[in-house]
Amino acid sequence: MSRLSGAHTGSEGFYHEPEACTHAIVFTFCKGQDEFNGAFMKGLFSFLGPKKDAKYYVGTGDEQLEKGQLEQAEKLFAKALELAEESKDYDSEVIARFKLGAVAESQNRLAVAETHYNKAFRYFQDGEEWMQAADCLMRLGKICYRQRRLSEATQLFGYAQKYFEDEKADPALISQALDWLGTCCMEERNFAMAEKHLRSSIARAVEASSGDDTLISKWKRIGVCCAEQGKEVEAQEAFKSCLSIYEKKGDDVLHAEAIEVCSCLHEYGRLLLRGGKKEKAKDLLARAEKLCEAYPGYLQEAELADELAKLKS
Repeated sequence: MSRLSGAHTGSEGFYHEPEACTHAIVFTFCKGQDEFNGAFMKGLFSFLGPKKDAKYYVGTGDEQLEKGQLEQAEKLFAKALELAEESKDYDSEVIARFKLGAVAESQNRLAVAETHYNKAFRYFQDGEEWMQAADCLMRLGKICYRQRRLSEATQLFGYAQKYFEDEKADPALISQALDWLGTCCMEERNFAMAEKHLRSSIARAVEASSGDDTLISKWKRIGVCCAEQGKEVEAQEAFKSCLSIYEKKGDDVLHAEAIEVCSCLHEYGRLLLRGGKKEKAKDLLARAEKLCEAYPGYLQEAELADELAKLKS
């Protein structure tokens, strides 16, 4: 039963005698030699090599994947899927589909990836394997987001969050689902709901045993959401939280985090400028510009430079 209807989911043995040719193996039937036959078959399989079934091709595909050989890995996973379907090895089939989906997603073949993830999801849902089902939903949600299918993405991330919550999953996984929900709501300009999801995401991230490299981004986005709602005090508090985490990290800050701090300083400066605090705004924008020089990649760097130039003139 699915939790959420409509969610995208005496024996005969062998004896041999060597012929003159050392490569020939001749089998004759004999009885009552189970122990010998078992040892013999083990040796035979060792001589012949591993059985090339679906599991074998999944394993060799993984090896190619680790080497970065995506094309070869995909061929091996496809072979695994073919053999699994022929032998009705459903476990191997879903693993092969999932991995084919991951390869296709990494190559931006999103329609192919979506097909594989959908079939894998249905298998996991039917088997009530909710954690694996939630993983598929998260991947499907990201594909929909990349294709700007925001309503579908929001629904999928919502289902994933529910599965994670029901299974009492690691709070870090719940935090990720909430983060994506917040991102989708921001894209749809539902800033109140986005703020709610992002604050919940932070609360879950704090519960997680592992660190969270997205806290800087989360606080920055909460600041933007509050500013868009006209909540100036809350916006400033969120921006300050973002900057506080950055300052504590010091030299340990990641490049992606530094880019988010550039954005935070920029948005914070704009907020103060709208409030008539020109000098403080100029200071924040100058800090953002300096940080952009140290950590290239901020997409609004040109706008930042123009706005700062106007303040200085």
